[in-house]
Amino acid sequence: MIDIDQVRISFGGLHALDGVTLQLGDDIEEGAVYGLIGPNGAGKTTLLNALTGFVGIDSGRVSIAGVDVTGASVHERARLGVVRSFQTVRLIEDESLEDNLAIGMYRFRRGRAVAEMLGLARSQRRHDRKRVADMAATLGFDASDLRRSVTELPFGLRRMAELGRVILSEPRVALLDEPAAGLEQDQRVQLADVLRSLATDQGVTVILTEHDIEFVRRLCRRIAVLDSGVNIAWGEPATVLAQPDVHRAYFGESEDV
Repeated sequence: MIDIDQVRISFGGLHALDGVTLQLGDDIEEGAVYGLIGPNGAGKTTLLNALTGFVGIDSGRVSIAGVDVTGASVHERARLGVVRSFQTVRLIEDESLEDNLAIGMYRFRRGRAVAEMLGLARSQRRHDRKRVADMAATLGFDASDLRRSVTELPFGLRRMAELGRVILSEPRVALLDEPAAGLEQDQRVQLADVLRSLATDQGVTVILTEHDIEFVRRLCRRIAVLDSGVNIAWGEPATVLAQPDVHRAYFGESEDV
């Protein structure tokens, strides 16, 4: 599904990614959740930006589902089914929860003008509204929340709204940047259930960055570890988290200490 080959990105003199190679075609499968962890400044968000086209790469290559997307734009990658959420929640602040969720279906609505001429738009709108309402209920919203401005929602629900928008886009690959940040414990449990369902029931490959190691350990099939722009480990969570290099990256000391 994903092949990252010798990707380098620099910002001035800072090497945000320094030859990162993650050739995951044999290990990354459809319908599973994977983790990308590392200390602050390790390059996790930069790698997601490189995968989605939000930043260009200085050298290297990125392929998704066998398609070389190194020079592809953000919207071209989105059409391939590569969708992401952000570390800082990005919603349309002046719009309702319902509208923010519905935006996720944009890539399936190119023929709306034709549909309106044929009188099909009303039934399509009913179908869209039902999908949005069902998604809101799955994420823990009340029916009355749908018409509320997203500015009125507490942070945890805003985070869940962004996740709902991602899911409604029917991605092939969902890249989530710290989706559990700022959530209460019960919301984290709900989030884990939603992500498992997204992977197993819809066959979506989910890759998330996260600082909550226990959340990653319980949810992810495999994890990659970045440190100072270099990938230092990849494998099953229990094996990776026991490696001395990973301990040093997080704590600056050996496993024994």
